[in-house]
Amino acid sequence: MAPLFLNNDLRIADAHEALEQCLMNLQQLGFDTANVNAGYVRALDFVLHCVMTALEAVAAVPPVFLRGEP
Repeated sequence: MAPLFLNNDLRIADAHEALEQCLMNLQQLGFDTANVNAGYVRALDFVLHCVMTALEAVAAVPPVFLRGEP
């Protein structure tokens, strides 16, 4: 679920001092932060791909677990 939060952090990182934390989070997810020097497009693409993967994992949870039935 981390990519869901990182997506927002990355969006606002350029305007705030959170850039270092975002870069560290990107590295933990497996992104080569050397690509950030060329712009945030690749980082945003990577994060959005991770977000889609996280949402697919949530969607794959059997409905019985979501309803809380034993």
